[in-house]
Amino acid sequence: MDDRRDTERKSPGLYFGIVDRNSGNIVGTLGDITIRGLMLIGDNPFETNAIYQLKLVMPTAVMGSREIPFDGRCIWSKETAESGRFCAGFQFTDISSQNVERIELMVESRLFESSRSQIVRF
Repeated sequence: MDDRRDTERKSPGLYFGIVDRNSGNIVGTLGDITIRGLMLIGDNPFETNAIYQLKLVMPTAVMGSREIPFDGRCIWSKETAESGRFCAGFQFTDISSQNVERIELMVESRLFESSRSQIVRF
């Protein structure tokens, strides 16, 4: 597999939750994102090559919505030595063009410029 990334990954300065669309459970937080995929940080491992139906919940609305639903394939998953949490890389497999546009606007906004973390309640 070619591991080169041709899009810049952006890390949020605020808390972004990631929710399983089927169960409604929070499965992690956003580590970084591009228009092609994202890195999720969670308490449990993810099955590599499995497709997950997720949604990114933003602390503020972008183009009228605080949520970006998507299907994503887990490309890799590993436990971090420092915290015992799991990081997983996801490639978007089904995401609307409108939600890709939301991501583009979001990563250029103040949401990705702040160095403070804020907790957003769901």
